[in-house]
Amino acid sequence: MKWIDTLDTITGAGRAFVTTHGVPEDRIQVLRDTLDKVLHNAEFLAQADKINRPISYASGKQIGEKVVKLLSLPDEQVAGIKDVLLDKYVKK
Repeated sequence: MKWIDTLDTITGAGRAFVTTHGVPEDRIQVLRDTLDKVLHNAEFLAQADKINRPISYASGKQIGEKVVKLLSLPDEQVAGIKDVLLDKYVKK
């Protein structure tokens, strides 16, 4: 289960928008609100569906929780993940 949970945490972020450290919270909130409006817009979703590009939205808070979870993993678990994902899974 820990492997499935970890893989979900890694891949669950999808294509996230990020910014640099130190951006004022009010600006971050404008970005979050705007993205939320676009990704819930019926016309946009219909167009995405039409070109077979499904939209799965995760909020900034949800992505942040995943990042915190990944960054707090013990070193031995990180080493195991790297071994499986970078050495055993990827063909060289």
